[in-house]
Amino acid sequence: MPVSCYDKRLNNCEFPPKSNLDPAEYGDHTSKISADVLNLDGCTIDEALASGRLFILDYHDTFIPFLRMRRINETSAKAYATRTILFLKENGTLKPVAIELSLPHPDGDKSGFVSKVILPADEGVESTIWLLAKAYVVVNDSCYHQLMSHWLNTHAVIEPLVIATNRQLSVVHPINKLLAPHYRDTMNINALARDSLINANGIIERSFLPSKYAVEMSSAVFKLCRMILSRGNRVIIRSKASKQSIRHVSNNSI
Repeated sequence: MPVSCYDKRLNNCEFPPKSNLDPAEYGDHTSKISADVLNLDGCTIDEALASGRLFILDYHDTFIPFLRMRRINETSAKAYATRTILFLKENGTLKPVAIELSLPHPDGDKSGFVSKVILPADEGVESTIWLLAKAYVVVNDSCYHQLMSHWLNTHAVIEPLVIATNRQLSVVHPINKLLAPHYRDTMNINALARDSLINANGIIERSFLPSKYAVEMSSAVFKLCRMILSRGNRVIIRSKASKQSIRHVSNNSI
C-alpha cells in the first residue's frame, strides 16, 4: 500500500486521529485506536510521532456520512469507513499496524460511531480477519481514488479555471499561452465523462461502492475540504520529507 496523495504524516497533536466532521451533527468521531496496541518495532508512540514515522490512510470522514441512515449499506454493497495507521520501518517501507473499521452508531448520528480495531496477524482466524480488514481498506481506497483523487481533484476542479481563462484572458496573453497545454482536451473529456461515466446508472455507479451516491460523495468531499480551509486549518497533502526515503511496500508486507 504505497503512500498516496491523501495519506498524511501524523504529528504530536493527531493521535489518536481526529475527525473534521461537525460534532453537533455527528458526535465525537475521534479514533478509538490506542497507542498501546501498535507494534512499532520497539519505538514508543511519542518517538514514532516525533521522528515522523507514523502515517494514516484516513477515509473515515468520507464514508461515514454515506453509511449513516444505511445509505450505501442499503444497497447490495456493504462497507465500513476505514482508518489505517502505517509505520515507516528502518528499511524505508511502510507497514500497516492497525485498521479501524467504523459504522454509524445505531443510536443515531449524534451518538458518534461504533468501530473495531483490527491488528496484523499471521495465522488462525485473526489472520483471515486481518485480510478482510485490508480488503475493506482497498475498497475505500479505490473508490476514493476514482471519485476524489481522479475525477474531483483532476477533472472537476480544473474546469472552472479553463472557463475563466477563456473568458478573461486574451489568447495572446502569456498566462493563457502557459496554461493552454495543460487544459488540452479537458472539457471534451469531462463532457464524455458526464455522458457515460458519472451519469446516473453510468459506469461509475454500476462499478464502484458508492453506487448512486458517487457524485454526491465527491461533492461532499469538496465541501468538507473548503470548510477545513475556511477554518484556517492547513490541509496536509505532503508533509516535510523525513530523513528516511519511502519505498513501495511489497505485496507480502501488507
